[in-house]
Amino acid sequence: MAIGLNKLNTTNTNIAELKVKLADMQPKLEKKNAELAVALEQVTADKEVADANEKVVSAEAEIVNKKAQEAKLIADDAEVDLAAAKPELLAAQNAVKQLDRNSIVEIKNFASPPDGVKTVMECVMVLLGEKTDWKSVKGVLNNVGDFMGRLLDYKVEKTAERVWKKARDGWINKETFKPEEARKVSVSAAALCTWAIACSRYQLVEKRVAPKRAKHKEVTTILATAEAELKVKLDALQEVKDKVAELEANCSRMRADKEELEIEMDRASNRMRRAETLVVLLADEGVRWKETVETISGDIERLVGNVFLSCACISYFGAFTGEYREKLVSSWVTGCLEREIPTSDGFSLAAVMSDPVVVRRWNIEGLPNDQVSCENGILAYKAERYALCIDPQQ
Repeated sequence: MAIGLNKLNTTNTNIAELKVKLADMQPKLEKKNAELAVALEQVTADKEVADANEKVVSAEAEIVNKKAQEAKLIADDAEVDLAAAKPELLAAQNAVKQLDRNSIVEIKNFASPPDGVKTVMECVMVLLGEKTDWKSVKGVLNNVGDFMGRLLDYKVEKTAERVWKKARDGWINKETFKPEEARKVSVSAAALCTWAIACSRYQLVEKRVAPKRAKHKEVTTILATAEAELKVKLDALQEVKDKVAELEANCSRMRADKEELEIEMDRASNRMRRAETLVVLLADEGVRWKETVETISGDIERLVGNVFLSCACISYFGAFTGEYREKLVSSWVTGCLEREIPTSDGFSLAAVMSDPVVVRRWNIEGLPNDQVSCENGILAYKAERYALCIDPQQ
């Protein structure tokens, strides 16, 4: 019962603490709800901005991709043309590589060159931007290494169109300007003839490709600008997306905190409700328990004196009447109290030494229901020797 009372007192304390705790948590929950509402509103607004920006950027990205595809198509088309012409350029280079110093010296040593050699060298000189007279030719051929280097490094696309027109009209387009014809008089002249024809063919392709290159350059420039602008917008869009993601993560954390607080409040509220129900239901029992604990505690404190008086009663009561027994017990109680022996003021042998159920059974079996008869029954049961008792009913 003492433990039960302690639990009730603890429960009352817990109820008070839970009320304080709930009162503290309620403003926190309201604040979290308000913060979460603001955060969700911000996320919604930012997400709308991000979605709108993404649509714009996606449209621009599609345009940029189309420009990139257009640039690639132009480049691929030009590359196809150039790839077809590259064998011509390779043939020109191979023709030059077939030349050796001796063959060049052979041409230079002609005092009056054959028509085939002269025709080829005039064409070559025009393409190199040199004079076509034989003296000038010999002057160019004096430095064989330089001459061959100029042929190998010849930039077809950098030669003026008027030079090509002059070379074609004057030599290359003529029926007699053929490597096999030049080979009849000089192998070196045939190689140089091959070089001039191959360069001419490559230049024609290069001329056709030039507008495509220009267009590709133009488109590439526009594409580069568009890609740069698109990158800025993509970066800005990514910033907004990152911000939205951060806000959503923050909202998730806030929502989790709010739910945790709600669960804690719900748990505390349920505990408090159950505790209050328990306290209300046990309120009357608590009063009884308190009184019983006080009574039993007093009984325990007076136990030594009461048992001492019970021993005295069992030893001496038998031969005395009820009235004398009362006087005897009164004198014993006074003596105990004078000697500070804890004893009940209204000492009763039946209260200390009997069981009410047993006494009730005695009464049912015929024992008169008076104090002396009850005491005599106790003496008969509790005495270690035969008890001599006065029968009140004679």
